[in-house]
Amino acid sequence: MNDAPMRADRSTSRVGRIWLDLEPRRGTLFLINIGMPILIGMARGEGRGALIGGITGLLLSLADLEGPLARRLRLTLMVAAGIAIGGLLGTWLKSFEAIFWIAFFLAVFAAGFLNQVGKGPHFSLRFGAISFAVVAGLPAIETLDYVYWGLAVMISLASRSASGNHRSLDRHRVGKHSRGVDFGHNLGAHGA
Repeated sequence: MNDAPMRADRSTSRVGRIWLDLEPRRGTLFLINIGMPILIGMARGEGRGALIGGITGLLLSLADLEGPLARRLRLTLMVAAGIAIGGLLGTWLKSFEAIFWIAFFLAVFAAGFLNQVGKGPHFSLRFGAISFAVVAGLPAIETLDYVYWGLAVMISLASRSASGNHRSLDRHRVGKHSRGVDFGHNLGAHGA
């Protein structure tokens, strides 16, 4: 029996599985959401804006889940609002150190509880607390900082809209690591 075609199938499916594990779509979204604000800021000689836009893009990218586009866009807007509110509160409370730390720890603690409610509230409060702490450490907030925050939000919304609905690749991972469970990702190996 000639098993050369079977070896080719096995190596092709292995390469395919490795490619799926890398999640190139998600990596591309991270590159766009973080890289574009940084490139724009650096090209304009506005390093502080590049930093704020890049970090906002990073936080928004980390908050992206798989699934229907409407849900992903709603989550992006919720997290963007959390980042904005955290930034505003950080600017306001940085001169009241005792109140600042109490508010920060309460926000981080509440973010853990909100994970039970859903990813939107959890991510919004978690990344809002990060923004709260970061902005409180800045000497002052300038109008340009808000422009780069808005730029990062718009880029994130545009890149998610362009990527459309996306089904989770987790079914590939679950099927690969679960016994007796096949989600149809490797039909060739099972003779179907």
